[in-house]
Amino acid sequence: MLRVCRGKAAEARLTHDCPNIATREGDVLSRTPGEADRGLRLQVYLARAGSGSRRAMEEAIRGGRVAVDGHIVTKLGTRVHPDAQRVTLDGDPVEKSSTPPVVIALHKPPGVLTTTHDPHGRPTVLNLLPKALRRSRLYPMGRLDLASEGLVLLTSDGELAFRVMHPRFGHEREYEVAVRGREPTNVVGRLMEGVDIGDGRPARAKSVRRAGTQWRLVLTDGRKRQVRRMFEALGMQVTKLKRIRIGVTELGELPPGAARELDAGEIASLRGAGGHRNVEPGRPSSIRRRQPGSMTGTRYPSRSLPRSGVTRMWWE
Repeated sequence: MLRVCRGKAAEARLTHDCPNIATREGDVLSRTPGEADRGLRLQVYLARAGSGSRRAMEEAIRGGRVAVDGHIVTKLGTRVHPDAQRVTLDGDPVEKSSTPPVVIALHKPPGVLTTTHDPHGRPTVLNLLPKALRRSRLYPMGRLDLASEGLVLLTSDGELAFRVMHPRFGHEREYEVAVRGREPTNVVGRLMEGVDIGDGRPARAKSVRRAGTQWRLVLTDGRKRQVRRMFEALGMQVTKLKRIRIGVTELGELPPGAARELDAGEIASLRGAGGHRNVEPGRPSSIRRRQPGSMTGTRYPSRSLPRSGVTRMWWE
């Protein structure tokens, strides 16, 4: 019969009385009597193994898709010892990859979904990548809505994805935005002070400036359709939205549909907190633009997209 160690007992009595599995937050999974190592939180292990971002793995656990030694685990905070226990996701064994994680920068065109699979057969960001990369269990770090274009980062490293997506790490996202509609007074001040976008907390920009007929916004979080909703709160409609930077990684001259691997410096910055350029409130960001052909890392030409309606473009 399954027995569970909880709370202090879980920390003090990893014995034969508590050998197997737990389902409450903070429970410990152990098969080794007297083992001092408390193991890894299950969602952390799944993310590090490349099964998905930590948030996605938390949802998988809640949804009953994860099992340890044949027992379904549904509560977060459960700890596991991967060397001694068998973890499965949707029935498939989870093993940490021995190959270095892959991190890709992609220029997503409009009309492409920022997801790994669409049940309706619409094109996704993975359709833009070579087959060899699609076999690397890549998934996007965050979203960019269907009508928007620009920089999307993909990785097989769940912990890195968590650090990039979680707002507490402060990674900047910079956007070029074209709008229509009557412009209210003090757009910069209102966007930086925060506007109500209907989800219970103000949405603020770190930096806002005019760039010709467009706007440039820098955000440090990424709520659903946040930029569009911020301008809608001021009575303006976004007609074009392009993400041009995440942390220190820039879109640069990367053509729509093309991709490149991030260099070691970019990856190291994303692993840190608040990878960003120096941006003064309301002032232009001090981004040094790459010149054509100067992008580092392996480059991949853009691909044609079946059923997408996206114009085929090639690396030049």
